[in-house]
Amino acid sequence: MDEAVPLLLRAVGVFYLAGGAMVGRAVRFGAATDRMAEALGLSTSRAERIRTWWLAAGAVTTAASGLALVMLAEAAAWLFAFATLQQALYLFVVSPRWLDPDDPPEAEGRRQSTRAFVMFAVATVLVAAAAHDGHLADWRALPGWLAGFCAFGFLAWSVHLVWSVARRGA
Repeated sequence: MDEAVPLLLRAVGVFYLAGGAMVGRAVRFGAATDRMAEALGLSTSRAERIRTWWLAAGAVTTAASGLALVMLAEAAAWLFAFATLQQALYLFVVSPRWLDPDDPPEAEGRRQSTRAFVMFAVATVLVAAAAHDGHLADWRALPGWLAGFCAFGFLAWSVHLVWSVARRGA
């Protein structure tokens, strides 16, 4: 059973790495669409611009969490905890208090977001337990070339995502 744990952790990591990348792709597409609409004289709401930035930040933290878990780095526990806090803050404070009054979300979309948050919170508990049980290692124990390659690729993707959103003038 102990040898199955790293495989399971890596599978969860791949899921959230891919999920963060897909959200990032959707954010980039949405930002491009907004730029086109603004070029036609249409405007986007303040709430929509804030949501776009929040989604971009969420994509980065989710993908970082997944990447760290794929690498079995103990930083994954902290990254998952941070991403869970970020999602909870958005769902239960930022959106209902400051965004929803001006631009209410669709009920089904909010239910999906809440379900995704619960799944991520459960994954966070499992990652924390794996870290506590010694299944995750200090990132400095990883081969230097692997850590460097992953860090460079992730940083390049993150900068591209932020640049894509920032270009829209949000």
